[in-house]
Amino acid sequence: MKKILLLILMVSFSAACSTTSWVVINEDEIDYQDFELLDSDFFLESSNNISANQPGITFTLKTANTYEYAQRIKTERYIQRYKPRTGYVIVGLMGASLATYAAYSDQLIQQPSNSQKATLLSAGALMTGISLLNMKENGAPTKTGETKLLRKSGSIVMKDTALAKPYLTEKPMVRITFDGSLLVEEQQREFSDNQIFINLAEELDPEFFPTEPVHPVRISASYGEDTTTVDIPVSSIFEKFAIVTNSVTPLRNEPSTDDSSILTELASGSQLKYVSQDSNWVRVLYGISETFISTDDVEIIWRPSAFASDLSVITVPNVPFGSVDVERNLRLIRNGRSTAHKGVIISNSNYESPIHPKRIYGERDLRLVQELYKQSLNITESDILTFQDINNEASFSKISTDLNDQIADRDSVLILYISGYAEVIDSELYFIGTSDRNDQRSVLPLSDLFVSLAELNIEQIHVIADLDIISPLPQNEVLSLLSQKITEKKVNSVVLFSSGTDQRSGWYSSSNGEQNRHSIFTYYFAKGLKEGISRYNSLYNYLERNVPFTSRSIYDRPQNVLIYGNNRLDLAK
Repeated sequence: MKKILLLILMVSFSAACSTTSWVVINEDEIDYQDFELLDSDFFLESSNNISANQPGITFTLKTANTYEYAQRIKTERYIQRYKPRTGYVIVGLMGASLATYAAYSDQLIQQPSNSQKATLLSAGALMTGISLLNMKENGAPTKTGETKLLRKSGSIVMKDTALAKPYLTEKPMVRITFDGSLLVEEQQREFSDNQIFINLAEELDPEFFPTEPVHPVRISASYGEDTTTVDIPVSSIFEKFAIVTNSVTPLRNEPSTDDSSILTELASGSQLKYVSQDSNWVRVLYGISETFISTDDVEIIWRPSAFASDLSVITVPNVPFGSVDVERNLRLIRNGRSTAHKGVIISNSNYESPIHPKRIYGERDLRLVQELYKQSLNITESDILTFQDINNEASFSKISTDLNDQIADRDSVLILYISGYAEVIDSELYFIGTSDRNDQRSVLPLSDLFVSLAELNIEQIHVIADLDIISPLPQNEVLSLLSQKITEKKVNSVVLFSSGTDQRSGWYSSSNGEQNRHSIFTYYFAKGLKEGISRYNSLYNYLERNVPFTSRSIYDRPQNVLIYGNNRLDLAK
């Protein structure tokens, strides 16, 4: 009997149960499976990312569908768990135990009858059952994730936009106008899938538009009963360019009428990219630099962006050679021919790259140096080698081969003048080639040239380097290390640079406004020789007195001449 009671007690405490219920979570849930299409409205939607670089407009065929969806009551299933109440179970079991004891005990005075036993046992079972049924919740209800849509509670009308396919046999029509003028008559167009594409730069004539258009270009596309109209500014289709209309006009580095601001002179028909303008000046791009032209000397036009790749800039050397003071009456500073001299010129001027504008007086510098070789240094024309507009590494390497082939046993002095753009790359100085094919500029290692010069069978080497270094890096040790490739092998050698690596070698305009049409460095180098200064230490001092001062007065920037090697060498010997 005790074992039975103990078992009942254990079962009662381990007993638990759960119930399931459906709870309403939304009385207006949309039933996307129960709908009716009320209306479909087809239309053409235009793209909005139009620019001068991408002047194409796209019209996409779409449909706006109107649907009526049923709304229903949405329920979600929850499970609630229960466990027995300990106190009730104990009381119920105690009552059941007493009833059972009374029914079977043989210690009572009067033994219960069989019907009384049955009654007592039933009462005990009832109390046990009641105590077990009196349970409490075990935690919060748990979601099962099951949902169910019940009866319809209403309806809702919604619109949805989707891509559509052409639904008519007729083709779409496009019409383009500007300020009431018809530019493109209504024309049939073809769908590509569900789109119409129009390249506005090809469809429109840029010369039709005024310089400052007030009205936009209007494009109307029609299909079926729908017409979509878009207004696009002219500046989103074309770009402005400045065309020189005067026979000759000065291009300036600042908006000033001072002659010292003149960079070069442009011929009629020169084309430059427009930046902005005011009443007196038009700001234009010359290479990557912003420059200025008088408003009266140019015409502003609209052109497609691709026009920038074919710009023609015509510079005019309108002052004949010999007009500048250093170009005439050159002084003979070397009389004898006791030693044989070889004069070499490497000059790059006609650059094709848009980021490296043509060196406007580079060719004039070249001719001046040729005259210095002949008239001042008494070098015969047959002993002057000129290499112009080197555009690739193969041509640059060929210079060394040609020099090696043409240096004769009698030659004892080599004078090299080199001019053009240069750049410091990975702590080495490179000469910039003139070509710009496939957007790949050519960079030519000057170290290779200097090494080959040092290997020549020659006693003296003079290098005069008028290099416009475009990388503003304060790394003059690059120039020193480059020079050592010659000076360490040749005791009688000298290298003269027009500026440091963090400076530019500028064009010369004198303080009184006269255009001297040479680089500052080459001008004063020639003027020093004209004044009879031929020893390098004296020539260097002369250049250092004049080149930095002139550069600061014109451009407000430094330009310091650098010299390496034997500065006691004399060009007159």
